[in-house]
Amino acid sequence: MDDLDSRLVRQSAPTLAGLKAGSLFCCDASEEESLEEHLLLWNHAMNSKGVFAKKMRRHSGFLVYVYRRDLLERLLVQKEIAKFLSAFGYENFRAENALRFLEQRVQMSAEFPHEIGIFLGYPLEDVREFIAKAGKGCKQIGCWIVYHNEAEANRLFVAIQKCSALFFELLKNGFSLSSLTVQSHFSPQLRSYL
Repeated sequence: MDDLDSRLVRQSAPTLAGLKAGSLFCCDASEEESLEEHLLLWNHAMNSKGVFAKKMRRHSGFLVYVYRRDLLERLLVQKEIAKFLSAFGYENFRAENALRFLEQRVQMSAEFPHEIGIFLGYPLEDVREFIAKAGKGCKQIGCWIVYHNEAEANRLFVAIQKCSALFFELLKNGFSLSSLTVQSHFSPQLRSYL
């Protein structure tokens, strides 16, 4: 099994399944050539199902952002989220335009642009509190740092963990990336496993 494919599925299974708007993982600069080849293959396998992968340069390496364009679009046009992102300089809330601006922020910011939590599908209240409190005083740490609605976060954490384990096992058993990518939102068949 290829290491980059394995990383993609381990880190992005919830996005492939439609549980999250986006997922993120890191690659070293030494992986750039292989990553370029993989991005072509991944996008070929996933784009028809609404899932996209793009690389963002980050200092000496790369971030790979895997996202569901439809879910991201719906998040970005929400009034409170658009207002929140406007404070960081975002002006256009179409997914591709917002992602271009995010990529600029990733490349140019000395500190990591924590509004990226919105692009990962984290709750606005938790992203806002994380930034305001610099990650301190949280109620729980899981797939993200939780300040509000612990019960819902716990439910999602369990589903995300089960989904990641299931998808990685399926990948090891020969399932293709295309077959692991759900057409649209979270499938009822997969829900029964989680």
